[in-house]
Amino acid sequence: MPSPDRSPAGLARSLEVPVDSIDDALAAAPFADRLELCSDLPAEGFTPSLQLVRSVRRETGCLVVALLRPRTVAAASDPRSAASFHLDDAHLREAVVAIARLAEAGAHGVALGALDAAGQLDAGAMEALVAAAGRAGLEACVHRCIDLVPDRAAAFARLERLGVRRVLTAGVRGYDAAATALTARVACLRLDRALLEAGRSDGAWPIDLVACGGVDAGIAPSLLGATGHLHASGRVDGRLDPARLAALRAAISGTGAG
Repeated sequence: MPSPDRSPAGLARSLEVPVDSIDDALAAAPFADRLELCSDLPAEGFTPSLQLVRSVRRETGCLVVALLRPRTVAAASDPRSAASFHLDDAHLREAVVAIARLAEAGAHGVALGALDAAGQLDAGAMEALVAAAGRAGLEACVHRCIDLVPDRAAAFARLERLGVRRVLTAGVRGYDAAATALTARVACLRLDRALLEAGRSDGAWPIDLVACGGVDAGIAPSLLGATGHLHASGRVDGRLDPARLAALRAAISGTGAG
């Protein structure tokens, strides 16, 4: 693994790789600062099995972030919709229990998020999820549901108050990163960072923005200039390509082209 977990000063740059199998975890481990574990990555990912978390911890020693996303009816039918990130009372209870179990299995952090019927952050659900992560000793990260929230400034302010450490975003308003020009994505990420810095209270741990959504070595330098942190699957035609991850690692280390 290229670097240890973030220190109190944080990592200046990092690469997180989402994987849904032990084979992909083993292939990604030499390049990643963190592995995000999930099930069914092609369908945007759901909560991983506890066995996968245990296996990755045992076989790689990598830092493990577990995606927390119940396979609701909406999430299974349209995983990129705002409705797919809504948790009813039953699924919220399921998610809180899952957080404790993921911690027991060896996860270091959890990527979570919940939206209400209006597509805004669900205040009650988010408070319950982040509190559960804290009780379990897990770092709380918010996944890409943030890109579907109409009022990002209000969302970031709430996340800071909750103590969230990282937020994954493609730098888009919506879910389709490919439909937005790179220059617009970078501008969005810079604005997000400015919002976070302006809203920071004294002594608050800064929230790291993690750029995601079709990230490869070609666009990595531009994204790194805006956030310093990348989330990339390194896949080609659905298969993990170690060469892509090596190129991203080089970009993060400042040795890649561009």
